[in-house]
Amino acid sequence: MSLNSRAAYWKSLSTKVIGHRGSGMNRDASGGSNLQVGENTVLSFITAANLGAEYVEFDVQLTSDLTPVIYHDWTVTETGIDVPIHSLTKDQLREELNEELEKVLTHKKVPKKVKGNNAETIQAPFTTLAETFRQVPAHVGFNIEVKYPMKCEAQDAAVWSHVELNRFVDSILKVVYDLAGDRDVIFSSFHPDICLMLNVKQPSYPVFFLTDGGYYPYVDARCNSLQEAVRFAKHAGLLGIVSVSTLILQAPILAPAIKNQGLLLFTYGVLNNSVPCVQLQKQLEVDAVIVDSVMAVRKGLQDP
Repeated sequence: MSLNSRAAYWKSLSTKVIGHRGSGMNRDASGGSNLQVGENTVLSFITAANLGAEYVEFDVQLTSDLTPVIYHDWTVTETGIDVPIHSLTKDQLREELNEELEKVLTHKKVPKKVKGNNAETIQAPFTTLAETFRQVPAHVGFNIEVKYPMKCEAQDAAVWSHVELNRFVDSILKVVYDLAGDRDVIFSSFHPDICLMLNVKQPSYPVFFLTDGGYYPYVDARCNSLQEAVRFAKHAGLLGIVSVSTLILQAPILAPAIKNQGLLLFTYGVLNNSVPCVQLQKQLEVDAVIVDSVMAVRKGLQDP
């Protein structure tokens, strides 16, 4: 499908629901919240689709042996020891995470961080991008967030990647082209150079620039305001931006301003779990919302 027809597809339909890390990111359940499905797992992706999500969003990084894996944080923290994802092979990462899963299942140990496998979640194993393509039904669309640390992030978390940008992007694209078939796929990233490469290296899948509008300051000016994000996405020929929803809800005039630039507008953030906030975004013709509360938001968007 050409990019033009994909753009028409998004614009011609009502606001779509994208499941955040599947059926929602893991939350601290110490306050008595309900049992959760582990984030960024095949079980979570299938659950989100069954609850009404047209797409699922997940985070992809590379291991030291260049395997694209699905994991949100820069480091594996379940054991209490911060180990960078890029320093482990796929098998080492699987062993590390599944060993923690075994400890949780046998009630020997509760992980120190809230992750996909912890005492408050329905357990599911770690997965790779390839396994996700093979195991999640083909009608479920994928919003693949490509995670590559900006310089300030790498310095703060001590996660300097050993993989050059081109090789990083190519490793992910190879899996996508080998296994995507007819599945709908879109890419997104907070890293502007990753967005540029994803857009230049392939003609098949739309690319979106993620932005928090400057909430966290970066050295790169393209990341430090919504205005710069729109300017960059337009100049780079991206299909749209994914903005934190707070900015759009605080200044609703921003939504038509962005869309008048010929860009699609997706949003993310905690306010997207509020049905009234999402209904307002529907009125503003926001093209998609990334949410944790898939079923509630889906129902809210269907209500007149």
